[in-house]
Amino acid sequence: MRALLLLALLLTGASAGAADLAWVAGWRQTAPLQVQRAGAAVVTAGDFLYVIGGIDGRDFLRSVEYTRFQPDGSLAPWRRASSLREARGFFGAVAHGAYLYAVGGANGPNGKHLLRSVERAAIRPDGSLGPWETVDKLLQLPRRCVKLALVDDTVYALGGFGGTLLDSVESAPLGKGGALGPWTLERARLTMPRYVNTVKAHDTAVYVIGGHNQAEGSGLAEVEYAPRLGAGRLGPWRRGAALKVGRYALAAAAQGNMLYALGGLEGAIYSSVIEKTHIAADGALSPWRTTTPLSSPRANFGVAVHAGHIYIIGGTNRDGYYRSVEYAGFDAADDID
Repeated sequence: MRALLLLALLLTGASAGAADLAWVAGWRQTAPLQVQRAGAAVVTAGDFLYVIGGIDGRDFLRSVEYTRFQPDGSLAPWRRASSLREARGFFGAVAHGAYLYAVGGANGPNGKHLLRSVERAAIRPDGSLGPWETVDKLLQLPRRCVKLALVDDTVYALGGFGGTLLDSVESAPLGKGGALGPWTLERARLTMPRYVNTVKAHDTAVYVIGGHNQAEGSGLAEVEYAPRLGAGRLGPWRRGAALKVGRYALAAAAQGNMLYALGGLEGAIYSSVIEKTHIAADGALSPWRTTTPLSSPRANFGVAVHAGHIYIIGGTNRDGYYRSVEYAGFDAADDID
């Protein structure tokens, strides 16, 4: 029941587009999405950026948009790509080889229909997508708000909600020609259940950040990570330096050896806070500290990093759902400039 109440909060927002953004030093607006959306999956593949599914404030979406990164950091106008076979939001997606994969999530009234299904689409040379097709390899568990990490040729599905909050992890190999192998539950579990958290895969480790504290209705500050061992394998999960501010429905990004936690919700309060930390050679994290904030508080938005720029895509807050896309650069200290 608490998970449904939380999802109702995440889905709350005016169906109209959000108001114009206040300017914050460093952030610039670029081509807006065609459709306002939150809870979408955001994936980069080469010089292309994809926004897949989500919710527009009323309906779960099948629609997909894509754009191309421009040399100056701006984005070309967004174009429609082929639509998902099934509407889904609060799911994960990765790009591997010449394919995009969409995994898990939810749809239906208040997201009550939990998904185990996986779809894939071929990436064409011009950035457009072939038709999405359902893959016959289902997740072991349905996972709403699942997060994915791509580690070499293995995709990991971490946490989420499958009737209860999950601390389990499953993995599947990705082969040539877009083949997806069977999902296997990993023996090593997360250190705690994670729901509406964020995940970031780095060259050194995979990081799981924040999430919802079900008992208190607040955001988690706890961070954990698993070192990469090579050949798609991860080491045991261990605790890292905690966030300064506990949050859920947040996003994560990495630039060089810096890791960022952006926005989200502190209880029922939308946050514009961005924190950053340094990743050591062994995957350990330095204490988090704040850097340039978002231009407005928001949650359930997408983030991408490409060629020295960071992009903030869509999302929601109490003003409504966003079509806007903003970007900023990084300075010599990897602060958002």
